[in-house]
Amino acid sequence: QALAATAVVGPGDTENITATVKPAYDAAAGQYLIDVSATAGEFRAGAQLGVEITGSYSLRLATEDQRLSTNVTAGGSSAFQVLVQNTGSADLTNVTLTGTPPTGWKVEFDTPTIATIAVGASATATATITPASGAIAGDYIVTLSAKAAEVSAPSTMAVRTTVETS
Repeated sequence: QALAATAVVGPGDTENITATVKPAYDAAAGQYLIDVSATAGEFRAGAQLGVEITGSYSLRLATEDQRLSTNVTAGGSSAFQVLVQNTGSADLTNVTLTGTPPTGWKVEFDTPTIATIAVGASATATATITPASGAIAGDYIVTLSAKAAEVSAPSTMAVRTTVETS
């Protein structure tokens, strides 16, 4: 509940009053009713204003243990689990996962599209990283990304992938 400043209104006149509503940072998306009233002596007038909070959209790509590296044996593949977190205040839909590996490599997700991630929730997916058949021993960077239509920029992570000889 908030109180506004005093306004002077003469007989037969009207006066515009502006009401500003500031929702909590973590307010859930939805429709809310706000009671507004004006009093003058014994007279009272009131109305309900409708406010719709659309929510904010944000996501974060992470790992359970914060590790951003994996090993793979030449000629094999490596399973790398990622965590897609909804850090906004509205549900995310159709979250797509992609990988950008070095030339000749492959990255495939067991769940390339996550239908919905609720507010404050997470979803897991596994990326299978397969080096090129002629990859030599060493360290390589594979970039993994998560994107939702509601979010303006994807969340990415660089995963150091060490190729070892068999």
